[in-house]
Amino acid sequence: GGTDALILSKLSGLLIKNGRVGMSDHIYMWPAQTSTKAPMYAAFAIGQRWDAGVLLDTDDAGHQAHEKIKDMNLKGYSDETDREFRVFMLGEVAGVKKTDVAIEDLFPDEWFLDCVNRTYGLALKLEDLPQDGSTLIAKRVEIALKQRQGRDLKKKDVIVEMLKEFDTWATISDLPAGTADNAERLFKKVNAAFGVAS
Repeated sequence: GGTDALILSKLSGLLIKNGRVGMSDHIYMWPAQTSTKAPMYAAFAIGQRWDAGVLLDTDDAGHQAHEKIKDMNLKGYSDETDREFRVFMLGEVAGVKKTDVAIEDLFPDEWFLDCVNRTYGLALKLEDLPQDGSTLIAKRVEIALKQRQGRDLKKKDVIVEMLKEFDTWATISDLPAGTADNAERLFKKVNAAFGVAS
C-alpha cells in the first residue's frame, strides 16, 4: 500500500544519504493498496510489457496473491520481453527470520509496540502478546488489544505515530536496531533482480 511505499522510500533515502544501499532511482514503486489487488496490478504491468515485479507481505494474503500471479500465463510475457515478472516475498528479500512478515516487521517488535503504546496511551509489553499463530507483530498486538482493551488496532493511527519518529531520523544510528540491515538486504535484492548495480 501507499504507507508501505512511504516507509520504504524513507528508509531508502536515509540509507543512501548515509552511504548505504537504497532502492535504485531506476525503480519506481507503485502502491497496489492491498495484496488482494496486487494480481490485478501485476496483470496490468504484464499486459503493458513493463519490466516489473511485485513485493508482497509474507503472510496468507501475500501467498494467495503470489499463487494468483503464478497462475497467469506469463510465458508470453517472458517470450516477448526476454525477462520474467518478478515476485518478491518481503520476509525472504529482507532476511527477516519470522514465518510471517509485513512492513512493520522490518523494525524490531519492541519499537512497533512502543508506537502502539504511544498511540493508544497503553503500556503493553512483548510478554503480553500471544505467542501462537502469526508472527506478524501487528497481528499479535491486534489480538492483545482486543483481549485486554476490547479495542481494534487501527494501523493508520499507529502509522501516524511511526511517521512522527521517522521525521527525527537523520543518520543510520537513529534507526531502531537491525532496521537498516533489513532494509538494505531488501533493496540490494530488488536492485539486483532488475539488473541495477548497488
